[in-house]
Amino acid sequence: MSSTHGDIGTGSDGGNLPVKKISRKSHRKSRNGCDNCKKRKIKCDERKPQCTNCERHTSQCSYSVNIARPQHSPTALAPSPQISTPTAAGDTPASSVHDPMLLVSPSQDHLSLNIMDLELLHHFDISTSYTLSNVPALQTFFRVVVPQIGFQYPFLLHGALALSSLHLTKFKQGDAHARYLNQAHYHYETALRAATSLLPLINSETAVPLYLFGSLCSLITLGLGPKAGDFLLFGNEGVVEWLLLFRGMRSIIDMNYEGLRHSELAPMFQIAIQNIHNERSANIEHLNELREMIAETAKADPDLEMYLFSLDALAKSFPAEAAPGTRATQASPQVTFVWFYRVSDTFVQRLQERRPLALLILSYFCVVLNDLSSFWWMKGWAQHLMGEIYSCINKDFQIWLRWPMSEIGWIPA
Repeated sequence: MSSTHGDIGTGSDGGNLPVKKISRKSHRKSRNGCDNCKKRKIKCDERKPQCTNCERHTSQCSYSVNIARPQHSPTALAPSPQISTPTAAGDTPASSVHDPMLLVSPSQDHLSLNIMDLELLHHFDISTSYTLSNVPALQTFFRVVVPQIGFQYPFLLHGALALSSLHLTKFKQGDAHARYLNQAHYHYETALRAATSLLPLINSETAVPLYLFGSLCSLITLGLGPKAGDFLLFGNEGVVEWLLLFRGMRSIIDMNYEGLRHSELAPMFQIAIQNIHNERSANIEHLNELREMIAETAKADPDLEMYLFSLDALAKSFPAEAAPGTRATQASPQVTFVWFYRVSDTFVQRLQERRPLALLILSYFCVVLNDLSSFWWMKGWAQHLMGEIYSCINKDFQIWLRWPMSEIGWIPA
């Protein structure tokens, strides 16, 4: 007589015995684990912002925000490496694999939203954006326009998140400080890779986000703080990446002056970029004395005109309305940093070669940097730069360091 499987079994004596069904113990299932644990198919304790597994393996921990969509909706989209507009079923997406805009979008993992990203974006909106300028119009520009453009060009948004995370490190200690610093490096490196890859394909549309990112890069570099051998414009490994990106916009600005002046950059353009074409200079007595010394010392040097141009450009970074010997009005950071745009590649090369006259001009730039020391991202830089310059200048030229040293309150150790 036959029997069905599952109802009876065979005992050790060959007889048929009933088989007892073992029910599986029920347990709570969760789909809210972090992305890394999901990929590795291991249990996640869902601790925020860093789960135990990611903390143990020092991995980047992120929690995707899943937005429920109707399954029958023709506009439901799978995650994509690029930002696109939902299309009806059967339509061909506007972007293709040959679209250069794919270069500015991070990978699929980088586009995943997580709670910490939202925290950083919120902090950028309510706090960090107000610390990037002392001009109210520019504060509003950073708070509103930069995130808006960043939603179209993710590398710019990553730059804003990096700056926000750095700002938060100033208020954190211990593990929290390390966590936010790690986030800052992650977002900055992600943004830098994408923005650098786009430079060969730059056009009138990408000029705006790339220029903004170059501006954020300078602030991120400053916010990371100085290291031994760091001269801001260059370090032990050569010219810094942010300066290459920032100065790469020179030809774009020169060729698209009118277009950029009426673009989203208008508020920044009126204050900073317009200063590039400004011929007004502050009448600082000590700058005039340095100019006379350079003209006399380097009269046979083929770089003389380059040195004088760099010094004259520096004078434009000082408040133009300042009276001789005083600087009653604090310059805008955006006006101060125009000097990075104006100086030539040859001048930066002479700095790398530790030429005394180039280093002296940089030491006078420290005075302007020190005037910006009320900004969290500038603290310590003027003193650090002065120390590096002093150690490289021979005694014949050290007398010319007395004024910038006294202005920033720095003395040799």
